[in-house]
Order: sequence, then C-alpha cells, then structure tokens
Amino acid sequence: MSKFAGLRIALLAGTLLFAPGNLESQNTCSNITVLANVLDRRGIPVKGLPKGVFKATYKGTPLNIVDATYSEKARRIAILLDISGSMRGPEKLRSPVEGDKWRVALAVVAGVVTTAAAGTNFSMMTFADKIYDRLLPSSDNTEILRWIDSNARRKPNELHGRTALHAAILQAAKQMEPAQAGDAIYVVTDGGENASNISPAHVYRALQASGTRLFTILLKEPHHFLEEYEHSGEVSEITLHSGGYQISIAPKTGNLQSTLNPQLTPPPPLYRFDDAMLTEIKAAAAMLDRQTEGFYLLTLESKPLIRKPTEWKLEVTQLQDSRESVLTYPRELLPCSMP
Repeated sequence: MSKFAGLRIALLAGTLLFAPGNLESQNTCSNITVLANVLDRRGIPVKGLPKGVFKATYKGTPLNIVDATYSEKARRIAILLDISGSMRGPEKLRSPVEGDKWRVALAVVAGVVTTAAAGTNFSMMTFADKIYDRLLPSSDNTEILRWIDSNARRKPNELHGRTALHAAILQAAKQMEPAQAGDAIYVVTDGGENASNISPAHVYRALQASGTRLFTILLKEPHHFLEEYEHSGEVSEITLHSGGYQISIAPKTGNLQSTLNPQLTPPPPLYRFDDAMLTEIKAAAAMLDRQTEGFYLLTLESKPLIRKPTEWKLEVTQLQDSRESVLTYPRELLPCSMP
C-alpha cells in the first residue's frame, strides 16, 4: 500500500445483482448470478479460486453456490467528469492561491483511458447542474484525449454551477442500455451533491438492477457549502452498493505561508500537478482497470426464495492471506421479479 503514497485507497465491497443483458437468461426464481471479486491488500484481483472457497449465507442459512467462474475481458466504461464550481479548488475566501485540482482531474481521465486494456469501449460525459459534453462510445480514445487537450488551459474560474451528481450517474447508466455484464461508470468528482433531489438508494438500486458498477475517483477536499458537505458521503454509499471501488486522491499541504493570507494558519491543502501525482494516478488507473476487467460470476441457488431486497453474506475460506484480502460482493440480493 505504501507504493501509492499520497493516495488514500478505500476498499469498498458493493452490491450487484445481474438482471439484464447477457446474464438475464441465467437469473430465475431458483438461481441468481452475482458478481464478486477477491482483492489483495493492493486492491488487485485474485484469480483462479475454485468454487469451494466461497461460502454464502442468508439469514444464517447456507446458500448453495452452483457455479463460480472468472470472467476477464475488456469492458464498457462510461466516464463522468465533474465540472461544477467546487472543482475549482479552495475558494478565494480561504486562499488567493490556485491549486491544480482541475489539472489533476483531467490527468485522472487521461490516465484511465490510456491505461485500459485494449478493446475497452469508452464514452464520456461532463456534468455540473446538468449534462454538458457528451462523447459517444468508442474503442478509440482519441476523441477523449483531444477533449482533454482542448480543456487543459481552462481556467478554474470557468468551472461553475451546482452539482447534480446523482442525476448524472443515472444518465450514464441509461446511456449504456441495454446493459452488459461488467459495465462500469467511472466518476471523477469531489463528491459534492446539491442539485439532483434524488436519493442515494434510488441511484444504487437502479445500478443494481442494470448490473452496472460505479467506480469513484474522489478528489476530496473540505466542502465550503453546507448543502454539499451534508451529501458529500453519498457517492461512497452508492459506490459501495453498486459493487464498485473508490480511490481518494488527497491534496497536499505545502509551505505556502508566504503567498497565503497570513491570518490563515495552517495553509489549506492544495492539489499539485507534478511527476509524483502523475505516477500515483497511473498506478490507481491500472488498479481500477484490472478490477473492471476481471471478476467472478457466482451462480447461487435461491433457497429460500428471495421475496424482497435482502442482505446476505459472502466469505472466502482456505486462503493463506485471507485476513489481508477484501471480498467485494453483492450486499443485497434482489428478488427475481424485480427488473
């Protein structure tokens, strides 16, 4: 974990039930197929595990795991980039110094599309209070890189508007219809939400129903507006329930006293766009790519019959370093009658 200095990596185990796409025929009232992954302490998937190492229970009753297969191939990924006002970085009331938060956000997107496995299909949308730019799905990342280049000189004060994060996630999921197994949404944001009026539960249940995972790259700073602060943890909750993964990239605290308001002590942390940050972004992007590309498909025998969204438990046994591993899996099973 130390190799990702400056990156606080949150391993989030999530929820996912496949109902649509090419897994729809596998889900019946007696069997359901779920996505699961076993990650080592670096966040890298562990491959080649037999069915027997997985143990599932529902209300204390064992669930029979009929099959466990590892799927690995290039996937479809929709990128969401937050361009709302909070992505400018620290407000002038706190600091007259501009950080590099916007440049870091662009570097994250560039890192994701240049690190991904060959054949990965990317689309991209930018959002604030609504969706702005839309780049259509393509296995060629040229258009996204061209957009990044054309926006690299964008001034922080050109970023403005409220943040409709929840609505943007739903829009990205809708764009991917009909869903396919392994579909993912990558959102680059600081986690603020103050414009959607959509609950986290509504968002993550929609993602569960479509079989789409949310991966969050969080550029985490203190939120300056109460309404954003109150909702800043909700993207982590949605990520958790969708079966995704979250990486938090924190700003750095530097020796900026000479240029900051002398009454401001200590100086606020700022994002710095440098070689160290680029190295960290590249490593994080590679980790997310491996998690998106590969996972286990577990077929469960649904006895007793699941009649409403229900929590369950999945464990791995017989692993030498299981205590240092993280199992990501559906924390909630949906009834077979749900879409």
